[in-house]
Amino acid sequence: MGIDPISIGIMVATTALSAVAAKVGADQKQAQYNAQARLAQQQAENTRTEATLKIEDIKRRADKIAGRQAALAGAAGVDVQGSIVDILADTREAAQRDVWNTNWSADVKADNLEASAQNLYSMGQQEQTNAMIGVGLKTVSLLGGQAMSSMNGFTSVSPSAASDKWLSALDRSNLTQTGPSTWERL
Repeated sequence: MGIDPISIGIMVATTALSAVAAKVGADQKQAQYNAQARLAQQQAENTRTEATLKIEDIKRRADKIAGRQAALAGAAGVDVQGSIVDILADTREAAQRDVWNTNWSADVKADNLEASAQNLYSMGQQEQTNAMIGVGLKTVSLLGGQAMSSMNGFTSVSPSAASDKWLSALDRSNLTQTGPSTWERL
């Protein structure tokens, strides 16, 4: 009893259709992941740009406040020494803290977005790999199941059940080889 040519044709066609469907599905998922990754990268870039603009604004406001403080002190007749210098220094120090905090939080957010983008690209690539592995496993399963079910005495439709029966038959050693690839029961 051999493998029916029609069964082989159906098996090959089914496997080919599965491969095409898996590839199309993986391509679509990868495109979605890539789009999300590009969006995350753009958001990271925007975060850094916004931080740069905010830092420039903080520095401008600090300069403006320090200028007003010095002008008010001068108008009041206060000598620009001692406590007014301390006030101006405190203003600059507060502005520097704001700059540092803004820069740090933007870097953390942008770094997280970039890591997310890399993960999304990897997930898209993994979709391709998973699709091809799935097609390969299905092909091996179909071919193995068909070969096993065509052996004399085996009629299982499950590839794993067929291989279990085959291994069980070999373990019992109740088969004898009558030709290069032919086995018969004793």
